[in-house]
Amino acid sequence: MLTIIKWLSVNKLSLNIDKTKILVFDKANFSVKIQLSDSYAIKECKCFKYLGLMVDSQLKFDKHIDYVKKKIQKRIGAMYRGSSLLPIKYRKMFANSLILPHFDYLDTIYGRAPKSKLLELDILYKKVAKIALGVEKTESSINVYRDMKWLPLHLRRQVHLSSYMFKILNG
Repeated sequence: MLTIIKWLSVNKLSLNIDKTKILVFDKANFSVKIQLSDSYAIKECKCFKYLGLMVDSQLKFDKHIDYVKKKIQKRIGAMYRGSSLLPIKYRKMFANSLILPHFDYLDTIYGRAPKSKLLELDILYKKVAKIALGVEKTESSINVYRDMKWLPLHLRRQVHLSSYMFKILNG
């Protein structure tokens, strides 16, 4: 810890103790606290939001998926309430521009979450498409995706991951 304090001092930086946390990646359930001095201590947290990604100590990403679901559900509510006022063209634009990016953002990272959690996002994805098109809940998802010009969510994640790997391998 002294090395970090020296480095901060040499580079004329300060450490904001209130915003500094420790995240230990381990399955064990123990608590860590680094005492800098009598009055300053850095505490451990079990989950931390970093660049919009909720990272937990076990890298399960269930908290992140719950966070994404909450954001999407708010937008679904707004789209549903306005569905009788907006033509299909504008509902599709709303879904593509204001909801779809939430499904896509960092999906290459959280795509390895448990299938049960990813299924929760799949259900919301179908719901968005069906509300945007104004079809019944029982309408076939394949037809809905075709009309929206969307891939199923699991394939969309695979395309993003494949594209990302291609960029890594080919510069």
